[in-house]
Amino acid sequence: MTPNTKSHRVSCARTNPFPHWLQAQKRPVRTASFLDFLPIHSGFGDAVTEYLESRSDLRDTTLASYKYTLEKVFAPLHGNNLADITTKEISAIISEKGAAAVRMHRANLSAFWRWAAKLPRGWCQKDVLEALEARRESNDKDIEILRPDDVRALLTAAEAEGHGAAVAYAVAVFAGVRSHI
Repeated sequence: MTPNTKSHRVSCARTNPFPHWLQAQKRPVRTASFLDFLPIHSGFGDAVTEYLESRSDLRDTTLASYKYTLEKVFAPLHGNNLADITTKEISAIISEKGAAAVRMHRANLSAFWRWAAKLPRGWCQKDVLEALEARRESNDKDIEILRPDDVRALLTAAEAEGHGAAVAYAVAVFAGVRSHI
């Protein structure tokens, strides 16, 4: 052997901490996925129950709104595992609602979803709800402008109820919100 070959073997041995006989026996290592570390929860319905019990500090109206959204509107998802729920399923449930209802249900579901996705729970991934498209729709179709005959009939009926009712209706009709000034 030449001196260069010997020093080369020594330097290889120093850089590689494993003996040569162990290197031949290496097995392929399976890398863990993020999903492998997520705790599994039994279902959407159980998670909703646990969430609502944990939020007893909220105002009664807020808690009632959360209950309505999570227990009634999203009742079709109660048997599903949270990790299996898709954006498409959520969108299908709220697609037939009006713009204001969609905003409310989306806000309520977002609060629940953030709680469920947060560690140590980690029952779902936040991106499912983040992928939900916000509808660009106003409720202007709900607003009707009264014709003069309708205003006259309304004020006449209000006067029959009393002076206070007539004043309240007159203020509401004539000082309402204007779209253009």
